[in-house]
Amino acid sequence: MLEILSPHKGHINKVLLCDKGCTFLCVLGLPGNKLPCESLHALQSALEIFNSCSTMLKETETMSVAVTRGTMFCGVTGHPLRHEYTVLGQKVNLAARMMVHYPGLVSCDAVTYAASRLPASYFKELPEREMKGLRQPGPVYQYVGVTEERSEAGD
Repeated sequence: MLEILSPHKGHINKVLLCDKGCTFLCVLGLPGNKLPCESLHALQSALEIFNSCSTMLKETETMSVAVTRGTMFCGVTGHPLRHEYTVLGQKVNLAARMMVHYPGLVSCDAVTYAASRLPASYFKELPEREMKGLRQPGPVYQYVGVTEERSEAGD
């Protein structure tokens, strides 16, 4: 994952093991690490991570990746003797919910979809689902990237 994220100044912020399995919180665009086209970089990284992990972890039942974009808290939290640098906010929660409600694919929110400036053919709109703790999360899309069909047509 780091090999995929590093060229885009991305970082693995957390690794969590819970009832939903192993979760990695990856972040692009931290202060001092901003790049143009971060949504595009995030989507490309997400698809590459998804494909790489799917190949390496064939015995894994289901794998999901979600990409969201927006304002969130970024900084140190916790007790002074045991604190961490992290990102928190509704967009982090939305990504976690999307991974649960849209398993087995790379999904993104409408803000990421729009900010990527990619053609609509790179995405499929997903059915709306109720997600715990989130009111009107907005449209969710599957990012499919470049398919052989489109690359042969010269898209």
